[in-house]
Amino acid sequence: MTSDKKKNQVTKLVSIINEAEAAISINYEGLKVFQVEELRDNLREVDGQFNVIKNTLFRIATSNSKRDELNELIDGPTAIITTKKDVVAPTKVLFDFLKANEGALKINKGFYFGNIVDATYIKEISKIPAKETLLAKFCAQLVMPLMKFMNLSTSTTSKFQLLLKSRIEQVANNPETAVADKAVADKAVADKAVADKAVADKAVADKAVADKDDASV
Repeated sequence: MTSDKKKNQVTKLVSIINEAEAAISINYEGLKVFQVEELRDNLREVDGQFNVIKNTLFRIATSNSKRDELNELIDGPTAIITTKKDVVAPTKVLFDFLKANEGALKINKGFYFGNIVDATYIKEISKIPAKETLLAKFCAQLVMPLMKFMNLSTSTTSKFQLLLKSRIEQVANNPETAVADKAVADKAVADKAVADKAVADKAVADKAVADKDDASV
């Protein structure tokens, strides 16, 4: 490889390293060419990248990047899986590939959330639900209380409407009930008027007593 090609490779690797939200190093020795292409295509669908690297160039790139700790990812013949966005989706793709191609590759280490992690940690990341699933669950949790309130409100309104309808039908079928209801209402109004008058009379009497006392003084 010429000097210019090496420089271009290093420049590309520096860009990949700096932009990566997560990275996984794998030993690809057991992979066949068609498997490499399959994995690369699957990763591309979730905005992931698969790059077979030269260890010496990767070390130079990490030393020239803002993440020199990624130098720890190098271990034998290495390929690097990186993502600029969702860190879960490419990890899931990798482990789905491993299930279908058992023993085809070995996971070395990874870089997640600013830390170098081992294969066990990476496997746990792969078990996290996809972003779309988490978003759907979150939306469901937001909507559920509103739906319950709407159902309760509808139920209460329906019961009131049924009660009102039943009362109207009862009055329509039995005019005497309507007359009785009116008599009760009229009596309540009359009773309130009597009570109000009693309060007013007492106020007048109290004022008369007070005036008399003032006059005697």
